[in-house]
Amino acid sequence: MARAKGVVINGVKFRPGEVDWEDAFSASREKLPDFNEMRQRGQWIGKKVTTAGLVARIGNYMLVIQERD
Repeated sequence: MARAKGVVINGVKFRPGEVDWEDAFSASREKLPDFNEMRQRGQWIGKKVTTAGLVARIGNYMLVIQERD
């Protein structure tokens, strides 16, 4: 089985993949989640979102380029 290759864009190496992340926005003046608790616990507190596309790690951040209709 062939493995998908990455691509370099402006010196940053991207690879095909997906990233799970926790949504931490608040609506209707609701209280935001406790960010320290989010970092320390092994379970999702907020809404879990999965984003797929070209993924790169830049320092402490993940950058995902995805295609939309």
